[in-house]
Amino acid sequence: MRLLQTLLVRRRTLPGLIEEQKAEIKRRRPTEDSGQTNVGEVREPEAETVIEADTLMPPAVIAAAADLDSWLAGIREKLSGFLKAGRRIKVMGSRKET
Repeated sequence: MRLLQTLLVRRRTLPGLIEEQKAEIKRRRPTEDSGQTNVGEVREPEAETVIEADTLMPPAVIAAAADLDSWLAGIREKLSGFLKAGRRIKVMGSRKET
């Protein structure tokens, strides 16, 4: 049941991720006059990528330090991809509806 819930959450966030990637491609595409450099040009700071904590890793039972290390390594791997792409990350807590 939890896997189905995780799948539904990921499926719900997929359109937003696709739009972010399209915007990133558009931003990185060189313009026709890319040979000229604008030294005085000021770029806006990049917006944060918001990630819900429950989409990072599936829930796990941690019984030993090795389990904790493995679980944290999985989170580190997923977040480092955003950092390598130059993105800022904001991890939000899960908001469960009651």
